[in-house]
Amino acid sequence: MTKAALVYSTKYGQTEKIVNYISKKLKDAGLENDVFNLEKGNDPNPHDYDSFIVASPIFIGNFSKKVINWIKANLPILKRKESSFFFVCMNAADPSSEARDADSMLRKKFVKLTLWSPKLLTSFAGAIDYPAYNWLIRLILKRISKQAGGSIDTSKCHEYTEWKMVDQFVNSFLARLSSDVAIHK
Repeated sequence: MTKAALVYSTKYGQTEKIVNYISKKLKDAGLENDVFNLEKGNDPNPHDYDSFIVASPIFIGNFSKKVINWIKANLPILKRKESSFFFVCMNAADPSSEARDADSMLRKKFVKLTLWSPKLLTSFAGAIDYPAYNWLIRLILKRISKQAGGSIDTSKCHEYTEWKMVDQFVNSFLARLSSDVAIHK
C-alpha cells in the first residue's frame, strides 16, 4: 500500500489547516499518510514513504527556510517518487494581473531555489488573521488587503482559502498516484 508524507511549515496556522484538511481527504480516499510540521522538529524519514506533499507559507515574499532546506536535503528522493508542492500566499486570492505575475514569479523562484519541478506545483490563498499579528504586520497587511479589495476589519481573521481548489489538488494528487501505480505494475 502506498503511504504519503505531508511535510510543511506554518507561520500563522493557515498552511497547517490546509495540510490537515488534505490529510483527512487522503485518508477518506484510503491513502495512509503522516503529517510532519518542520517548525516542531518533526522530520520524516523519506525512505519510509512512497509519495510526498510539501507545503510552505509565503511570508514577506519568501518560502519557509526549513521547508526549502528539507527539500534540498531530500531532493533525489522527491524527484524519484510522486511528490507535489503548494505554497500559501495571499496573491492566490487576488485576481489582478499583478498578483498573477507575482504568483508566477514565486513559482519560478521556488524552482530556482530548490532545483525541483514537481508535477503538481500550485498556490492557495491563505488567511489574514489580523488579531494574531503585531501592529506593524497588521498595518502592512491592512494596506495590501485594501489595495486587493480584501477586508480591512482588523478585529477578526479573514479566510480566503478556496477549499474547492484544495479538493482539486487532492484529486489530482490521487490520480497521479493511481496512474503511477498502474505504470509500475
